[in-house]
Amino acid sequence: MAGLLERAEAPEDVFARVEQEEGALALHIGHAHPGDSTFAHEGKTGLVLSDEICQQLADSTLDVEDTDDGSRLCRQ
Repeated sequence: MAGLLERAEAPEDVFARVEQEEGALALHIGHAHPGDSTFAHEGKTGLVLSDEICQQLADSTLDVEDTDDGSRLCRQ
């Protein structure tokens, strides 16, 4: 997530967000919203999730895998 934000030259108040999109989960860059859960790495928030997405991912592990089409978020 940190690499994604660095490559996007994202300002400090913008984070990686997992959102529901066309029946699948997608990774976007955006602002935190009231009620979001935040996840930090090395003391810096890098990921925010809505309560709905947190519930969907409660028993999952997120990872990023490289594909021929670029990096892809996967759920295990």
